[in-house]
Amino acid sequence: MKNRPFLSGTVVVELGDVYSAPFAGKLLADLGADVIKVEALPGGDPARGMPPFAKRPPPSASSRDTSLMFAWLNANKRSIALNLETATGRKLLKGLLAKADIFLHSRQSAELEALGMTFAALHADFPRLVVTSVTPFGQTGPYRNRKAYPSTALHMTGASWYTPQHVDSLDAPPLSLPGRPAAVMGGLAAAMGALTAILSRKVDGQGRHVDISEAEAVMPTQSTPTNRFSFDGIVEPRNERIYGIGPFDFYKVKDGWTSIFLVQDAHWSRLMKLMGDPEWAKEPIFKDRRTRAQYKEDVAALMQPWLLEQSNEDFYVKAQASDLPIGPARTIDRSLTDPQFVSRRIYRKGKHPTTGEMAYLRPPYLTPGLPWQTPRPSPRLGQHTSEVLMSTLGLSRRQLTTLAAQEVIA
Repeated sequence: MKNRPFLSGTVVVELGDVYSAPFAGKLLADLGADVIKVEALPGGDPARGMPPFAKRPPPSASSRDTSLMFAWLNANKRSIALNLETATGRKLLKGLLAKADIFLHSRQSAELEALGMTFAALHADFPRLVVTSVTPFGQTGPYRNRKAYPSTALHMTGASWYTPQHVDSLDAPPLSLPGRPAAVMGGLAAAMGALTAILSRKVDGQGRHVDISEAEAVMPTQSTPTNRFSFDGIVEPRNERIYGIGPFDFYKVKDGWTSIFLVQDAHWSRLMKLMGDPEWAKEPIFKDRRTRAQYKEDVAALMQPWLLEQSNEDFYVKAQASDLPIGPARTIDRSLTDPQFVSRRIYRKGKHPTTGEMAYLRPPYLTPGLPWQTPRPSPRLGQHTSEVLMSTLGLSRRQLTTLAAQEVIA
């Protein structure tokens, strides 16, 4: 059907807290899936109480619905609140899984065993169900039940050890990457894996287990040190001169910072032409990218006076005209107002009942004929419990009242 969302009719049950699994669920919801977010009573997803908040001071424990992180990650979803410590709560969850296409969760092996929801058990009951797990270290191996934040998984991969790309002293501490890269990469891998399993199910009718490790999702970013160690037995030195490439760094300009990462010698020739072919560039120590890497401080000192005369945007335009991979290192306000991003409408403002006006980033793709819609606001804890249990499991209002009195649902 024309203009029908890709995943229209696909039901996803999400049992995931904070970021990785909710981010995967968000990606599926953006594609049109009906994502039912199951939140464990009493508190629900801990992300409801995590900064940044739309209001200051942070909300009290009794009013935790102003987390902007939660609002962004859980837009377009429905929330039901279940007490999974009770047999009835677990039975209701299994009833939802019987109707679902995808079970997306962030529970570790021991927790799944306690819930009676290992993949083997679920596959025996619901052979068509795709089960996608995203945890710090995966569902197997000696670390399968170890608790960790995505940041812990990130740092264990070596990514922080090799950040920044060059240090003058081996005593310099590792530098953590901004944001939540392990959670984002884990969520992306989980969404991709779930979609691949759904496609495979169309062939043989069987559900599969997609086991995502946040740490392993990060490992492809470490391809260079991994290859050097696996082939040469060499641990990449932290004080090596940026793999013999130069200039390869951030430089100060008149109104901020710009990135100059020149991989090819032809780039250097074009930059020198743009700078007016200075005499110092003819010295033998600057003849190729490896010698320039060895004398990076001298290169920077000689380039800096000219760079300080340049404004970021003008320099970017000149660099583009000279086919140079140079661009401004922007703050978020400049990024969101950039004409390129504005023209592609990367975000849209919408109203949220508790946070007020909110900016929603659209998915990082455009599909002609299927315009992106402003998402529904993230749900309150248990906002859709009655709606989902009545429509999906056929429970009556009397049964819901009884379950609420027994503190099984909220």
